[in-house]
Amino acid sequence: MNREIKFRAWHLEDGMLYFDLDNFIKDYHNQYGNIMLYTSLKDRNGKEIYEGDIDQDGGIVFYNESWAMFMIDYGTGIDIANMEDVGNWMIVSGNIYETPQLLKP
Repeated sequence: MNREIKFRAWHLEDGMLYFDLDNFIKDYHNQYGNIMLYTSLKDRNGKEIYEGDIDQDGGIVFYNESWAMFMIDYGTGIDIANMEDVGNWMIVSGNIYETPQLLKP
């Protein structure tokens, strides 16, 4: 099951506008490729953490739709579910697009 993402915006002349993710980012996606969602969290160095970021241990940040939360995948079948305290220990080393060499085999 895919998570449905929707937005709304207040427009002074048109009132409340409703739109889904596809309509909102269609042009940006065509221009820039993959869009990664911000987790609203920062790492130990104050760097913003996005979906697709790789931590110092080779874990990949992803959004788990079943749990409706961001998690870290270390490729071992065990995911770190509690990202609330990542600012105490996580360091973003790169991301899956610009630095794929940081991924562990």
